[in-house]
Amino acid sequence: MKKKGKILLLAAFLSLTGCDFFSFTSFSSPLSSLTFPYVRKQMGYHDLPSKGTPEILVIPVAFRDCSFTNEEMENACEVIRKGFFGKSEDTYWESVRSFYEKSSYGQLHIDGKVSDIFHYDKSVYEASRAINNENEPTYFILNEALNWYQSTHTDLNSFDSDNDGYIDSVWLVYLEDSYEEYFLKHPIYRDDEALSQFLWAYTYWYPYSSSLSPRPFSYSWASYNFFHTGSKEGIDAHTFIHETGHLFGLDDYYNYDYSLSWLGDKTKPVGGLDMMDNNILDHNAFSKYLLGWIQPEIAEESGVYEVSSFQENGSALIIPATMGNDNACNEYLILEYYTPDGLNELDSTYPYTSLYPLGFTENGFKIYHVDARLGCYETRNFTFVDYIDSVKNYENYYLEIANSNTPSESAVSSNRLLSLLSSEGTSRLYFSGSNLVHAENRDLFQENDELNSFTFHSTGKKDFTIKVLSCTEEKGVLSITYA
Repeated sequence: MKKKGKILLLAAFLSLTGCDFFSFTSFSSPLSSLTFPYVRKQMGYHDLPSKGTPEILVIPVAFRDCSFTNEEMENACEVIRKGFFGKSEDTYWESVRSFYEKSSYGQLHIDGKVSDIFHYDKSVYEASRAINNENEPTYFILNEALNWYQSTHTDLNSFDSDNDGYIDSVWLVYLEDSYEEYFLKHPIYRDDEALSQFLWAYTYWYPYSSSLSPRPFSYSWASYNFFHTGSKEGIDAHTFIHETGHLFGLDDYYNYDYSLSWLGDKTKPVGGLDMMDNNILDHNAFSKYLLGWIQPEIAEESGVYEVSSFQENGSALIIPATMGNDNACNEYLILEYYTPDGLNELDSTYPYTSLYPLGFTENGFKIYHVDARLGCYETRNFTFVDYIDSVKNYENYYLEIANSNTPSESAVSSNRLLSLLSSEGTSRLYFSGSNLVHAENRDLFQENDELNSFTFHSTGKKDFTIKVLSCTEEKGVLSITYA
């Protein structure tokens, strides 16, 4: 979970006294160079680097009314250490480090440390009420925890691997139940919405000036008990892996409007089966393209294409809305060959929890429609002007990926950022319906399945035929025929 809509978040940050969060640097580069990391940096974000050896500082937090004994606290710190930086065999599935080493095909090696426990001199309830202008109580905890850490350690600079003056990322893991378990033990707070939000897992950004050097910026917050969500027998890092995805700048791919009946939108654009949707499986080809871990082949001509298992080497294929553009921040179809092994194996064998769907259990092509076009926004009032491909002098605006999988947060409410196409046709495109509806094996494109033409948001209908010729354990073969 990543809290708040992006435009509301920008507005709030800029309204803060003394805030230097955004600089709105003019964009004078050609469109092809406006990559995801470049745009994020120009907007003032200091994301966790997605390549190399970035450093994460993990700080366990104990409230004044923490019920853990000293021995339980020591054990918790060891679980946190293994959950973040341990080997695969130290956990039920993967640690944060081991997952991202595999997901990035060896291009990312997350380093860092788990500090001693920071004892926060407020009860859980008091901490949830310690708000400032942004209604975000964890700002106080982050600031105090880092000042405490700096007062007792001399290695804060080691957590700025890219030397941009900001800590790569901070993880605050509080030694308390998440809200559901907390309310069972404290029924008096059952209807306390602020407390339920506080006792959850999310990623945020610290917008204030700070005397710390390097300064804080991106951070995540979650209960220690999330390490036991999917398994009571081993360390389960699913939630921590998902939130770390936000630290790289990735969005949620589920629909925040789904549960709001008054908005009337019941769409599930990726069908629930993705790390940035239901916290399960590996990241998809779009996410890895954004983060620079893969360079998909662009299918510009008719022909037969072999696509290796995505788990094996990150092979992916793109059909662009406009030929000649290989920027991830654009509109296109992206195809990957899914296999239920590697990082997909566990979640394709056992449900994450009883409420979560099982991952695809068969081989086949996943075909996603991506509309990650950059939008031009007014710098004064944050209003959407148009997509960048329709604006000639885009240097006068700030840029951001315009669409979201949440309609109310999308520049054009009918346009989704990422949608999984189904082999059964557009009637299942967004997986509309009840909580029980999710993507299944039948939505994969398998042998003899076809996709005939597609209508892009930016360019309209494009005539072509994709036909899957064969599916094996190692690769999928398909033909693409342009009209």
